[in-house]
Amino acid sequence: MKQLVLPVEAEPMESGGFFVRCHLLKGCHAQGATLPEALSNLQDAAELVLDYMRENNIPLPPELRAPTGVPLHEELLVNVAL
Repeated sequence: MKQLVLPVEAEPMESGGFFVRCHLLKGCHAQGATLPEALSNLQDAAELVLDYMRENNIPLPPELRAPTGVPLHEELLVNVAL
């Protein structure tokens, strides 16, 4: 299992809750009633997208990187089998 850092964009929705996405992974977005819930949902979505990419031999974007040890709130750490 390898860990990758994903840049995350989060924005409040007019109807309440939060919409979050990782622009590096096509189709990787989620929402939740709270920011922690939205990020948890995004982690699930990212793991599904990365599994799909691995299973279909789709290369990872070069911008994805291993964690540096300096946590930032706008990044999400995901585990992926490579």
